[in-house]
Amino acid sequence: MPLWFAIFIISCLGVVLSFYHLLVPALTLVFLLLATAWLKPEIAGKALASLLILTLSWFYCDLTIPPQPEGLSAVNRLNITGNVDNYPRFDGRTASFILHTDHKDRYREKIQVFCFFDPELRKGDRVILRGDLKPPDPPGNPGELDYPFYLRCNAIYYTISIKEPGAVKLVSRPGGPSGWLVDYQMHARELFKSRLPEEDANILLGMLLGIVEGIDPEEYRDYQKTGIIHVFSVSGMHIGFLLLVAAWFTSLLELRRGARLLVGLGLLALYGGLSGWPPPVLRSSIMGALGLLAYYSGRKNSMLNSLGLAGLVILALNPCALMQMSFQFTFLATWGLVCLFPLVKARLACRSRLWDLVLIPLCAQLPMFPLLIYHFSLLSPVSLISNILLGYLSGVVVVLGFFALIFAGWLPLLTGLFLNPAGLLIELIRGINAALVKLPGAFFWVAAPPVWSMVAYYMGLLLLVYALIRQKKGYWLSGSILLMGLLVAVVFLPAGLYGRGVLEVTFIDVAQGDAILIKTAQGRFILVDGGGSEYSDIAHRKLLPYLHHRGMREIWLMVNTHPDTDHLQGLESVLEEVAVRQVAIPASLAGAGQYDQMKKTLIDKQIPLHKLTAGDTLNIEEGLTVQVIYPDAKAAADDVNGQSLVLRLGYGSFSTLLTGDLQKEGLQSLVAAGVDPVTAIKVPHHGSKGSLLPALYEHTQPGWAVISVGANNRFGHPHPAVLEELEQRNIKVYRTDLDGAITIKSDGQTSSISSYRQFDNSL
Repeated sequence: MPLWFAIFIISCLGVVLSFYHLLVPALTLVFLLLATAWLKPEIAGKALASLLILTLSWFYCDLTIPPQPEGLSAVNRLNITGNVDNYPRFDGRTASFILHTDHKDRYREKIQVFCFFDPELRKGDRVILRGDLKPPDPPGNPGELDYPFYLRCNAIYYTISIKEPGAVKLVSRPGGPSGWLVDYQMHARELFKSRLPEEDANILLGMLLGIVEGIDPEEYRDYQKTGIIHVFSVSGMHIGFLLLVAAWFTSLLELRRGARLLVGLGLLALYGGLSGWPPPVLRSSIMGALGLLAYYSGRKNSMLNSLGLAGLVILALNPCALMQMSFQFTFLATWGLVCLFPLVKARLACRSRLWDLVLIPLCAQLPMFPLLIYHFSLLSPVSLISNILLGYLSGVVVVLGFFALIFAGWLPLLTGLFLNPAGLLIELIRGINAALVKLPGAFFWVAAPPVWSMVAYYMGLLLLVYALIRQKKGYWLSGSILLMGLLVAVVFLPAGLYGRGVLEVTFIDVAQGDAILIKTAQGRFILVDGGGSEYSDIAHRKLLPYLHHRGMREIWLMVNTHPDTDHLQGLESVLEEVAVRQVAIPASLAGAGQYDQMKKTLIDKQIPLHKLTAGDTLNIEEGLTVQVIYPDAKAAADDVNGQSLVLRLGYGSFSTLLTGDLQKEGLQSLVAAGVDPVTAIKVPHHGSKGSLLPALYEHTQPGWAVISVGANNRFGHPHPAVLEELEQRNIKVYRTDLDGAITIKSDGQTSSISSYRQFDNSL
């Protein structure tokens, strides 16, 4: 193994052990290295050197990364002065940027800022902000983005949300080279948008500079499904094409070696500055610079050594970068191209360039495969086709974009020579990708793999590399394929196969809304409501990540209790992403206009719609009873909440009452008609005061009460009177805003309840 690459791998191990405080594994590794040095004198030097590198990386990480803070408190009405640290992003509704403050507290040195308007700020601007500092909320569901962890990896521990433009005051603009870079980027962006249709310009800016907020979210998700999303992450492909452009241009001018080197290095620095130096660009730029130095000095360039040196530089700047997805993906893909690709090509004796079109994307994706599934719960067989058809077309677009970017500041009239063909290619890419994503079996949502299966995969991959290097055959290759195949087999297991014989009722954290997933004992899934919001895409931020994390590919029944946004909107998104067998809504609300979009989707997908009324019993499977106990078909109320479906679910000795958003008047009718005791109850209408009816709890006598509610919501839910009533009756309360997703499990005889955040709710 090349020296610098070996040092990088050992340093990564030290950083991981230090970051996660894995003291026992660290001491075990130290003992093994010392024992190796004692028992194997011939390699004692390497063992001790490895121990030294491991120790240094441990202490460097420990010294540079602040300890995980516990109980960071919010700070209200604070004036903060600092400089905008990155290029602000504005998606038409919300702007975001990082503020590097003047504060000496390391936990307030950098702050993630959100503005619900366009502050028209630029990178490097000095500003004064006024607002409330708040630690980011932890994820509420498995599969949801761990935003506090993501921010911590960027040395950010606080966020601030600003609603009023008057709370942002510009002090000064940046000057010098940094100011020129910012102005140049802004000018280029405006020029691109003036010469191309808006959709094409946004795609080009995404491919060229990683600016993706202008791309339609649905289209962006389609690129993810076809496995071509990496073209919007500025990475090695971009740097490689940039160096090709530099080589062609300097050879055209017949420049000397020294001048060619300077031009290449200058373009790397310029492009890095324009893109904001994300980890993939930094890694690729370092490797590119080392390659240029080696080439123009006549020395041999070791790609693995260059990769190792690039990694060490990034770790020195920020050890937490190792925990970032972009860092992991860019290094694994590069390792696949540098190490795996030549070995596979040599073993297959492939001399044709056509084989390279297949092997290059394949070898780049193989090392990333487990992490792609782990982070996105997505398997894309079509990615092999899309990377061949679209990856290289995207490369041509990037090259054309480079020329347009270069001429944008000097000869803007010439940019049309490059932007027009780039626009045509972008239209072609969009059309092909839209067709690929609709192919049968193009992509699959799969469960997040267990750690042991990922370890087995990487052991198999390393075994494959060893077999290729040593030219082993038979059992070696078969063993490597078997180990790697275990991961694929595990993630393809049906979601309903797990926990057979046990009923699960999960109250998903969808902020201020309801979403309840029921898994029957025989593995069928029922989704009752799906959350939703007018201000945020709750479905793609919370609900769908949870369903995908569990490998959900089919929902047996989808039920909407009533057509309020915070119950219906998420279901509409689920219908687009997951196969649904049948849908049910209240019969009394079947004519509501809010259902028009859903009904259109059901007709297009040929999904049957059932209209439920009090007295209906859903025949799902033996042993499970689901009864509709409210409302009847002719129910009338002042609002849709008063006609919300109420379901009673029973399995053996366990039962639960799902009350939707039913208000006091409807609850009184329910109690008057008679309601039996239950094990658990979903508190009506997020715990609002208008839904408080003591007689409900007197008759149902639940041991557990679940409140589905958003943190710090503007409605003041749950109301203190509701909490007081539950406390007086000694009912254990669980809340999605505090506890995250809440899961009740029952085998029909015994029942248990747990929460994702594992907080001890003392209410």
